[in-house]
Amino acid sequence: SLRPVVVVVVVVVVVVVVVWTSRATPAVAHSDVALFKFFVDNFKDEEKLPLSIFWLGEIALIQNKLESSQEYFLELVNLYPSHYRTPLAHKKIGDIFLKKNELEKAKDKYNFVIREYPNDTASSLALQLLKNME
Repeated sequence: SLRPVVVVVVVVVVVVVVVWTSRATPAVAHSDVALFKFFVDNFKDEEKLPLSIFWLGEIALIQNKLESSQEYFLELVNLYPSHYRTPLAHKKIGDIFLKKNELEKAKDKYNFVIREYPNDTASSLALQLLKNME
């Protein structure tokens, strides 16, 4: 069916709009996040809900809302440990630690990603970040 394709296109469009407007005006960005949350609430299935949680974490990270972002990524890794975005969510948590200058926590999280998900792209990204931290 076309529904999954439409959902992916809408998610991408919403993320682009949120990123663009968050650079323009905070008030507009807030309404876009509310719109996105409404969208998330209306597409709750086993595949789309974890992906929606991931994108809410990503949007919060882009907006430098580190605590909110970390909460979304933690929700994803705790509730959906087998979802394909979970390794990247773990890596994003490491990125948040890095942004907060919590270097040891960042290193621990990156090492976790490398150890637990050696064949995932998130592992390659985490390894590169570890090398850059040396």
